[in-house]
Amino acid sequence: MMAFFKGKSLASKAIMLRTFGQYSHAAWVKPDGTIYESIHKKDPITGHNGPRKGVIGDMHKTGTEVVLCSVLMQPDVNQRFIAELEDCIKRGVRYDRRGLFGWFVFHKSQSDADNYMFCSDYLMHSANRAGFKFLDDVPSWAVSPSHLSTTPLKKHIGSYFTGKEWVAPNLELCYY
Repeated sequence: MMAFFKGKSLASKAIMLRTFGQYSHAAWVKPDGTIYESIHKKDPITGHNGPRKGVIGDMHKTGTEVVLCSVLMQPDVNQRFIAELEDCIKRGVRYDRRGLFGWFVFHKSQSDADNYMFCSDYLMHSANRAGFKFLDDVPSWAVSPSHLSTTPLKKHIGSYFTGKEWVAPNLELCYY
């Protein structure tokens, strides 16, 4: 499921201001609370920033609201999508600090696009490679978390606040 964060930090507020949106971060969360996200902080396990696999909320300020949305995605496509998310982690893709605030200004080269990704870029890139389109005709590097939240393929299913125990929402509508 998609997770859209309403961050509390100064950097989160700057992202929301720069993108004219209500979300500062986007991630993919599995029903067990496993999160796939590209984050600027160093992951305690891998020691680098960028795409990571972790536990929802473990790298975010306590009390951050996370809006959860199911996505209509065929199970085989979901498996390919997760494989693409995992591939970015294995390849050591880094967080794209340069593109974070320059999405409408700078166009990344193809090698940069494959090796540096911010959060919504990571999700779009992996979905596109898996044959799934959250948004049509939009390059992954040009999508902010709030822009990604406009995909018509999602349905709001609840909220979670970091620091609280994870309880998976009703996922009956996650896949068709």
